[in-house]
Formats: sequence, structure tokens, C-alpha cells
Amino acid sequence: MEISVIMFKRGILYFFLSCKKGGIPISKKILCQSYYLKKIIGSGGNGTVYLAKHMTLHYKCIIKCIRKFQKFQVNSLLEANILKRLKHPFIPSLYDTQEDEKYYYLIEEFLEGRSLDSYSSRKKLSHSQIISILYQLCEILQYLHEQNPEPILYLDLQPKNILIQRGKVKLVDFGNSRSYSDLKKQKFFYGTLGFAAPEQYEGGEIEESTDIYSLGAVFYFLFTKEIPSNKTSWKEIPENYQNIIKNCLYHKKEERYQSILEVKKEIQKLKERENTKKWRRKWREKKLTVAVAGTKAGIGVTHICFALAKYIAKRQDCLYLEKNSSKTVEFLIKQEGLRYEKVGYRYQSFYLGEEVEEEWEKISVIIKDYGRLTEENYEEFQKEEHKIMVMGIRPWQEMGEWKERLKGEKILYLVNFTEGKEFYIWQKKNKIGYRVPYMPDPFTNENRTFWENIYKNIDED
Repeated sequence: MEISVIMFKRGILYFFLSCKKGGIPISKKILCQSYYLKKIIGSGGNGTVYLAKHMTLHYKCIIKCIRKFQKFQVNSLLEANILKRLKHPFIPSLYDTQEDEKYYYLIEEFLEGRSLDSYSSRKKLSHSQIISILYQLCEILQYLHEQNPEPILYLDLQPKNILIQRGKVKLVDFGNSRSYSDLKKQKFFYGTLGFAAPEQYEGGEIEESTDIYSLGAVFYFLFTKEIPSNKTSWKEIPENYQNIIKNCLYHKKEERYQSILEVKKEIQKLKERENTKKWRRKWREKKLTVAVAGTKAGIGVTHICFALAKYIAKRQDCLYLEKNSSKTVEFLIKQEGLRYEKVGYRYQSFYLGEEVEEEWEKISVIIKDYGRLTEENYEEFQKEEHKIMVMGIRPWQEMGEWKERLKGEKILYLVNFTEGKEFYIWQKKNKIGYRVPYMPDPFTNENRTFWENIYKNIDED
């Protein structure tokens, strides 16, 4: 390898190193006296893309060299105008622009990662991975579509423009992107064949739903490794996923989802279902008993047991076991006309029980309602692996003598009948507990986040 030419022109120092490798010369340059061009990472009819490194600050960057006096230079200038408006961790920042007699140079942030095209070809992606990728793409597109003073449409969503690094999704190459005011300046917006919406080639009006079509095509590709067509096969795609993809891919844009937020909400539902399946698989493998007791009668132990049982029953079988003398189970059996099913009396979505039975080995989670903690039930309660104490912050509702006797035990404390501000002051002093939210009906779907935190705390205990 040897230096064949050295040239300094308009602030740019060029030196070309010739290397005979398969008859193709390899060129390396120093650009703008600051950037060392390491290698070519892409090239096409509108120019060349280099991986470069700043010679003083040592950061990597991407330099796009675009030929002047050809139709694609307009795209590149529009790309620069768009990127300088954006600040997002998974969209490249525009560092600088330069030009000489023949080229424009866009100097952009280098985002590491493997293209989705390559990443998905290595192994079959799980449903959770596909959902994660799609959800993150929705968030990036939402960020673009909600830009002020005018939205930005990406218009070239396809696997090669999507990077994956450690589960994070990044979007690169904004050469085809347009802000709304720029859409009126041209008729056709050719994207990548198979991923671009029909209106990009037919000269139709370009809208948010144009990007949504491409998102649906990427969604389809992640399952099949193919692009959608008239011969599209749906065999490998679950029905609830199919519905979302089809609603993205309608030929007529008015039949598609009209906002990326709509798609994001649907994918969020899929995400929640997959999380539920994971938790059910995890909890199905282990048996769990949760004992709940209170400092005083009427502190809300049964109420809390029912609410927790209702939440857990969405994920796996759950049995409420009455370990106190209230006879609540007997009352509900008569009041509601409950019938015995398999392991107990079916109530709401869980089971009710009064006595220990062999069939309970089939149950994943048993919640034992001890009612008020007393000398009579203390020893049995203490032996339970997972314990919850329900208390209040008034003097007559606090732990009293039990505080010292339960010291050192693994116990989750729930503080009931307390306002937020009062609880904050109390917790700052005592350093324990969760405040139970106002909950007149334990069987509603409200306060899901609260029970999710309690559920996880039990699981981690």
C-alpha cells in the first residue's frame, strides 16, 4: 500500500492510498482536516456513506457524501433540515454540514447496532421480542409525527433502516423523510419496494397512515421474513397479531389506522398479554402461599385479600382460604348460591375455601385470611413463608406489641384508611409500608398498578 496522490482543496485535505485488492482501488481520506474516513459502509446513485472518526475528539460519526447537481441532492438537504430539528436518543443527531465543488457532506452521529434485516435472520424472534421492536418503533414514529411546528413523516421504514442494539431500536437514514410543508413540493415519494405504501408510488396524498403502512409491512416481515404481497400467507402469524397487521396494510389509506397512537395502544395490549403469559408460566412452576393478617378487627384484611385474589386470578389459579371466624365464605356461598368446582367455590375469578383439601395441590397461589392477629393464630402465621400485615397509622391501628415480636420477619406492610399526605409523613419516619388506595369495591379493575407492585414484592420475597 502506498500514497499515490496528495491534494489540498478548499479546506479539505485528500490523500489517496492505493491498494490492489481484486483490482478495486481502496481510497482513504481526511475530510475537513478533522475527520478520518475509516471505511465505506454504503453507496448508491446519490453518493457514498463513510464511517469516520474525529481526529481530535476521537468520536465516531457517519459522513454522507452527496454529489451535487443531481436530483437526489434535494433529499439530502431536506434530511439535514429535518435532523437538525430532532433530538432523540435513537435518532442520529446532525453534527455539521460541509460542501466543496462536487459534494455536500452531512456529518451525523454514529449509532451502533445490527440492522433488523441481519438481526432477524440470525434466529427466529419470540413474540415478546417482536412486540418490543414494534412498540419502540411506534414511540419513535409518534415522536416524529408530533413534532412542532409541523409533523415529520419518515417514509422509508424498512428493516435495513432499523438498528437493534441490546434490545433497543434505532432509526437511521432520513433521506426520504419530509415535513408536512415539503410534501406539497413533489408528487412521488418512492420508498423501499414492498415496504412503501401504495400512495408513495401512485402520487396519492401522503399522511401519517403512510408510515403506518410501512410499520405493518415490517411487522409482517418479522414473522415471515417476507414482504407483504397478493400471495401473503398468514399461517405463521397468530390471529390477534394478524388483525393489527391487516389494519396497517389496507391499500386504501382511509381504511388503515389513522394515527400511530392507535397502533401503539393495540401493541400495548399485545405486550400486556405476553407479560401475563410469562408470569403465568413462571408462577405455574411454583406453589405460593400468602398469609394476610391485621393489627385490629375491621382494618380491611378480607377486603384486601379479595382484591389481591382478583388480581392474581387473572394470571393463574388462586384460592382464598378463610383462617378466621368471620364466616364470610359461608355467607357468600348462601348469598350467591355458589357451587363447588374442582378445588373450591368459584367466586368472581378465584376460588373460596374453608378447610384444607388435597386438591389444593393443583392451585398456584393460596391467600390465607387470618383476620386480626391474635395469640391464638400468631404462631401459625409466623410460620408462613410470605406474610402481609395490614395496619393503620392511628395509635389504635398501629403494630403495638406485634412490632417487637415480628421484628426481623419478612413481612410486607400495607397501610389502610390513610390519606396520601398523612402516609407520606408517617412513612418518612417509619421507613416501611405501602399505602392501600381508596377501594370501596375490591372486585373492580382499578388500582392495577398498586396490585402489580404488591404482586412483584411477594414474588421477590
